[in-house]
Amino acid sequence: MVPLTFLVIMGTILLQSSTARPLARWLDASEPEPRGFLFIGAQPLSQALAVELQKNGLATLLVDHDWGAIREAVMQGLATYWGNPASVHADRNLDLSQFKYLLVLSPRRELNLLVMHYYRPEFDPDNIFTIRTQNESPVEGKNLSKYGERYLFDGSVTYEELQHLLRRGATMKTTLLTTEFTYQDYLRQAGESRLPLLAIDPNGRIALASAPNVFAPKPGWKVLALSRSERARSTEPPVVAL
Repeated sequence: MVPLTFLVIMGTILLQSSTARPLARWLDASEPEPRGFLFIGAQPLSQALAVELQKNGLATLLVDHDWGAIREAVMQGLATYWGNPASVHADRNLDLSQFKYLLVLSPRRELNLLVMHYYRPEFDPDNIFTIRTQNESPVEGKNLSKYGERYLFDGSVTYEELQHLLRRGATMKTTLLTTEFTYQDYLRQAGESRLPLLAIDPNGRIALASAPNVFAPKPGWKVLALSRSERARSTEPPVVAL
């Protein structure tokens, strides 16, 4: 009886584990795959990108210990967490189940490094991104990539440059690509006035511009980009180039 009981228990466990996921999908009862973005830093750059992501149906959460930045984000209707992102309180109160991507967009390099290391067990390293700060050399960026985290734009664009564009009136915009208006047409039309940040395919999958030379959205995809204002283009040379 003991071996038979053991076999029945093992068989039940194996049967349940092998059929639970397909059955949940068939009954449309499975939880959707997380696609949201957790932002570390609630400064204007994070706010502008989070607002545009929200318009495209993606969940966002901005985390910062700067109350002024959090207050501005709340006024834009964004979900926020005020406090230290690498703390026991954050561990207990942040629900990360809906977030697939971690965007570490703080102007403080030391905090960025700490947070990326802290959240590494919670996120796939391929889905952790940061941005180079002005006092950080491209060589340091290459050293950082050894640990699995990645820079947006291969580290060629800094946090300060993007913040500067926003202060000069740049805005975040979404553009739908088609067979008649491809990504190449989009780049030719925009020239140096747009800086693509990410793209969303028809199935909701995300591609971030971590390597601009291989960032190639297809027809049917939506491209989110920072578009420079006419005032900024007419009063100063380009700050960043595609």
